[in-house]
Amino acid sequence: MELRAYQYDFISATYRAWASGHRRVLGVMPTGAGKTFTAAHMARDAVVKRQRRGVFLTHRVNLLEQTSKAWAAWGIPHGLLVDGEVHRGDAPFHIISAATARRIGMPPLGKGDLLIADEVQRGDSDGLMGMFKDAFVLGLSGSPVDSENRPLGALFDRM
Repeated sequence: MELRAYQYDFISATYRAWASGHRRVLGVMPTGAGKTFTAAHMARDAVVKRQRRGVFLTHRVNLLEQTSKAWAAWGIPHGLLVDGEVHRGDAPFHIISAATARRIGMPPLGKGDLLIADEVQRGDSDGLMGMFKDAFVLGLSGSPVDSENRPLGALFDRM
């Protein structure tokens, strides 16, 4: 997994924000800049270097499957929660759709664990992100505003 300079900068800025006490960070990168790839690097870091657990939350099942295939190719251990079925439930990181999470609940996350919510501008993950007071949260978006042009800043401590 080879990151580009701006992706390293994105990761460094996110870690600095978390280190300074901002638990919920909004990460904005334009379409095609590699948000999922960058998040995968952070997920791998959380699992391998920090022995943490995590959840990658997406808004569509096809993105869930696409993310899972990419993470498998990159060697990131993960499980899937799809339509009420758990695949590799013992994995340290899970990929789950927002609809499934609302239906069956979210996997537990503790202090220092990581929740990555993809495409937060869609509004699908707002209530789900609030369930984790002790986890680090990274919201990914191609825009700092939602689909109705409202700023996403109210959901996050830092952008």
